[in-house]
Amino acid sequence: DDKRAQAFYFAFNQGTYAGMVGVPAAVVYDTLRAVRDDLYRERTFRCLALDLNVVHFSQATSAMGLTEQWVEDLVETDPTTNHVLSVRTVMVGSRSDGLIRSGDLILSVDGDPVTNFDVLDRRVAGKKEVEVTILRDTREQTLSVPTTGLSCIGTSRVVIFAGMTLQAPHPEVAFTGYLPDQLKGGAPGVYCAFFYYGSPAEMYGMEATMFIVAVNERETLTLDDFLDAVSTVSDDEYMRLSVVSLQGAPDTVTLKADRFFWPTTVLSRDPDTQQWSLELVDG
Repeated sequence: DDKRAQAFYFAFNQGTYAGMVGVPAAVVYDTLRAVRDDLYRERTFRCLALDLNVVHFSQATSAMGLTEQWVEDLVETDPTTNHVLSVRTVMVGSRSDGLIRSGDLILSVDGDPVTNFDVLDRRVAGKKEVEVTILRDTREQTLSVPTTGLSCIGTSRVVIFAGMTLQAPHPEVAFTGYLPDQLKGGAPGVYCAFFYYGSPAEMYGMEATMFIVAVNERETLTLDDFLDAVSTVSDDEYMRLSVVSLQGAPDTVTLKADRFFWPTTVLSRDPDTQQWSLELVDG
């Protein structure tokens, strides 16, 4: 009725599968309003850091212990709903990690029933801790869950080395359910997001979506650790990269850099101006 878009559809390609995904326009409008009102001035937003799915009432009542009273409460909150929210994965290293588990059903936040993703986001927004009522193993529990502050800015530093695009792993990586043990203490880590074809990285078998946890047995918890470690190895020498896959499988990649054709480059975003700058480290 207000002549505004009700949803946005985005195309995506994942390997051999391509499709469309819809995002309710209300999510976009809420974000724009928050930006307009400077609600993100701290450049973080509070959330439970959960990847959610939905379970139909019939399955939740017959196999998971959801009571008819909860079905009535959820329907009373949203008469159009026929499902309950289910946790698919918890962001590793988040404040919810270890409290909420995969398979939990989310029933309410601070006593208010929740039936969809955007309502859950609104219940949590701006709060440092919330009371979350869940259903786990047919038992109802209420947990005090600290919220997680995620950056609104995203990636702010990228290193290109030997044809690899390296960065601290973005939050979506942690939603896969795995981070190397070295990063569980809060260290940002070094993550290979991409490699260029024809580069030394490709030639020596480096793959994207790998964590680099050490260079020549020197631990690399940050991009600066990585730059310091590789700076001591000339192009005439092999370096050993200790890597870990998203599935937790360790491996070693041995490569020689070629700084003449593939110089080390650092891209950084200024936190105040949000402008990117490029620094040529060598080459």
